[in-house]
Amino acid sequence: MNRDKAVGTGLLVVSIVIILAYIYLTFFTPYTTLVLQITDTLIIIVVFGILAWVATH
Repeated sequence: MNRDKAVGTGLLVVSIVIILAYIYLTFFTPYTTLVLQITDTLIIIVVFGILAWVATH
């Protein structure tokens, strides 16, 4: 049970760091457009990749 809590805590910390980095990159740097383009591309790849995977199974 302690291992599960440690993994959960680690995932929470990593998630918070990623969220804060995304907010910083989106609002406080000149790379806003690039960050949004990369994010949109990754979302499309993940969503349609999952759809293709589901369609083939």
